[in-house]
Amino acid sequence: MKRFITQLVIALLTVAAIAPAPLPAWAQMMSSSSYRIPFDALGGGGLRSTSTNFGLEDTVSEFASPTGEDLTSTNYAACVGYQCLAEAPFLSVNYAVQATPCDETSASSPPYNVPLGTLSTSAVSTATNRICIRVTANAEGGIVVEGKSINASLKSTSTPADFIASATATLAAGTSGYGFCSSNAQNGFTAVAPYNGTCDTGSGHQVGGIATVDQTIWSASGPVTDAFGELLTKAAISSTVPAHNDYVDTLIITVTGTY
Repeated sequence: MKRFITQLVIALLTVAAIAPAPLPAWAQMMSSSSYRIPFDALGGGGLRSTSTNFGLEDTVSEFASPTGEDLTSTNYAACVGYQCLAEAPFLSVNYAVQATPCDETSASSPPYNVPLGTLSTSAVSTATNRICIRVTANAEGGIVVEGKSINASLKSTSTPADFIASATATLAAGTSGYGFCSSNAQNGFTAVAPYNGTCDTGSGHQVGGIATVDQTIWSASGPVTDAFGELLTKAAISSTVPAHNDYVDTLIITVTGTY
């Protein structure tokens, strides 16, 4: 079993950046100081066939060196021949923080900031910026999108003892609370509890609490193409919450594909 992971760091009212994904290493089949042949095969024919509805690359009577398909042991797994190139695992993740709804094309560049603005006891605040995660992967074992928080709260930078804790709840005006919820999941992604409640930019304020350990937000059971999820950030305060202009938190989102 192989797993490839990529991470996104999102700052609420602060600046953060994306962390690069680990890259897999590939072994070469034959090489010397003068040449390198990463794949070899003897083929009796084959070509690219296309029509309005399909495209096909085929090889006729291919003999690979060494012969075999999906060779495995405790320490390695191998598939030989040119057609195995299509079986190489890949994980493509696009992150976006944007005011418009997330879709199959969402992508943006850091810094990723999600301002909540000025909180009021008379309303639940929903951040204008949406957090978008878009994934394409051939992970037969599925995809998991997880999130965790640095503070598990909106914490005052100047007075750390003052904070708005994150917890699973239906937020209401005048009652302190903070969390995230999935307002959309498409093309193979399914929102996972507690982030799958009634959630929108209007009156849907069922949020999941975010902790300092990873929790699954969305998942997919197999390969996906442009699967995407949209996450909303919500907060509310009570009259007993001290006034500060520096309540912040940092959200780390991790995307993992299993192959």
